[in-house]
Amino acid sequence: MNKDFEKFLYIELKSGYSDDGPAWIGRVKYSKTGQTVYFNNKGFQKSAGISGNYIDVETSEEYWISGVKRNGEDRHSAGSGKVMIDRKIIDDYLTITGQKSIDDRRLESVDIPDVFPVYRINKVVNRGNNWRVSIYDRTVDLGIVQIEFIIIISDWMNCIFMRI
Repeated sequence: MNKDFEKFLYIELKSGYSDDGPAWIGRVKYSKTGQTVYFNNKGFQKSAGISGNYIDVETSEEYWISGVKRNGEDRHSAGSGKVMIDRKIIDDYLTITGQKSIDDRRLESVDIPDVFPVYRINKVVNRGNNWRVSIYDRTVDLGIVQIEFIIIISDWMNCIFMRI
């Protein structure tokens, strides 16, 4: 299956937020395998996170990514805040939702650059620096930030134990 095409999706940052993180409706591009979604100069891969279903492969932040809802209520019912929608896709969005105009109470029209960093994200994904760790019978993918944190903590722990 070749998903090397563009469409638009709902994308919400979950890390550090509840259901009211920054959110966008914008054009995305899938990798040829369909494993990676590219949006706004970022790359995301499917993940069984705590509150998200995708993870930013460079920062390990969790995101919720889904198709656009036909009723126009993309944000979780417990969430708040406007969703930013790319001006370039408003006509297509209105066609899908059957609306005549965007709801200014829910959506804010913005320019989102079509930057799909395929080469950069492929380097990150394929360099082998994402380690898999099993914690409490659950496998977790670790990104560079988490690996660096573990190294710092282990160095600190070694210093403490060497003093004893």
